[in-house]
Amino acid sequence: MRYTQTVGIGGRHEDRLWAEVTCPWWGPDNHRLNRAIEQFEHGDEVKVIHRSFPLSDGFPTGHTIDVREALRHKHGLTGEQLETMTHRIEAMAAAGQPTGA
Repeated sequence: MRYTQTVGIGGRHEDRLWAEVTCPWWGPDNHRLNRAIEQFEHGDEVKVIHRSFPLSDGFPTGHTIDVREALRHKHGLTGEQLETMTHRIEAMAAAGQPTGA
């Protein structure tokens, strides 16, 4: 789940991108966004602010946890399952295939 908020500020363009902390599609989608901004003729006027939120209230507060740790916690995935999923998503991104929901 992602939410985008766009704000025009004195000729500059600011995007606030929100993603659920365990969203596996965020990495490839973020990479695509960065490439698009680089190719945009006014890319130097675009500022991207990343924000995240948990959909589950079972995450610890007050400190940072690794995304893989969060996925294990939220979905009960094993290390091998996480690696398989990560490699599949990375291959899709490298091939330029659409990702995400």
